[in-house]
Amino acid sequence: MPRTFEGELLITRKGLDDRPTRALFVAGLENTPYLFKPELTECMGNEVRYSGLEKHEGAWVLQEWNVEILRL
Repeated sequence: MPRTFEGELLITRKGLDDRPTRALFVAGLENTPYLFKPELTECMGNEVRYSGLEKHEGAWVLQEWNVEILRL
């Protein structure tokens, strides 16, 4: 089931298997998900798509994040 979040998308380095690794996250969210080793897979108009690894319910899963850029 898709989850929806709204906020500022940032990148940081976070521990993955005891090594700092790139990770995308949504700033300001409690229990924000992290997308580790993000790769930009598509960019068109006001949408971008990233794929990477996310820890979900104790297991590593391949995820795809579809990001819509909102204009203020």
